[in-house]
Amino acid sequence: MKLIDVGCGRKKIPGSIGIDFSDYADIDIKLDLNSSPLPFEDNSIDFVHSSHCLEHLTLVGFMNMVRQFYRVCKPDGTIFIAVPYFHSSANIANPFHNNKICFNEHTFRFFSSEATCPALEPSVYSSPSCPQWGLRYSANEELGVELRLNKIEMVYFGDHESKSDTVKAELRRTQSNVVENIHYWLKPIKPAPERFQYTEMEVIDLVEKMSFIQDQAEYLEGQMQYLAAHEHCQIAPDSKTGNFKGRSISGLLDELKLPVVLIAVRESGLYLIDGHLSPYYEAIRKQDETIQSLRRIIDSIVPS
Repeated sequence: MKLIDVGCGRKKIPGSIGIDFSDYADIDIKLDLNSSPLPFEDNSIDFVHSSHCLEHLTLVGFMNMVRQFYRVCKPDGTIFIAVPYFHSSANIANPFHNNKICFNEHTFRFFSSEATCPALEPSVYSSPSCPQWGLRYSANEELGVELRLNKIEMVYFGDHESKSDTVKAELRRTQSNVVENIHYWLKPIKPAPERFQYTEMEVIDLVEKMSFIQDQAEYLEGQMQYLAAHEHCQIAPDSKTGNFKGRSISGLLDELKLPVVLIAVRESGLYLIDGHLSPYYEAIRKQDETIQSLRRIIDSIVPS
């Protein structure tokens, strides 16, 4: 196997070709990683290793190395990257960490166009605005790089390692100094898919969106009527959150604020939402948010 150790420092992987820009490193090749290409042919390297190097590069240098790793790695090869986890105090304070890139669970979403990730459950990365894994086209730029995250591991501080995955995910999301380092195993997908071409299905159809918003409004009204007809029924605590304990349907309905959605500028899909001018997708989001809240209440009704 042909191995390269990029940013090898004084701990070069045995049997690898060591590459660094420091005279103090155990190098075979001295190279300015911020700007120079790796001196290897395309698809010629089996294993690309880079440990605690990329955080020292400039942002331009980081992008340069990601592109170079992708170029030289064989299609069935592996790119291994170890870096400090972003939310650790030592990383944030380090003046030699040049680019301050957020190395965390999300970093390599921006080099993938795939819907899901083999290494992570959707609950780790999915959000209301970005439910899919891949965000490669979020900058509207063609990178020419497609990487699949096959494995991810985190080195935890203290006793966090023994905690459940659910607890660890919540700690990573809400606290610093939970994870010290993060390791990625990446597979280059070759050739990289080209930027998608817009089709008629992908062009925004305002008429369709406006019709959908109207349908959502009618559905909301139907949910409210259903709850009003069952306002004297008992309601069980929500199975996931424990909410609604000791609450009545009528009390919940009094507190629940339905979004008031009115068309403002038909040609642009602008709406008045509770008196504020908003784009059509905000109307859809607000309606869906309320529908989900009502759905949880309906699911918690105890049959008489």
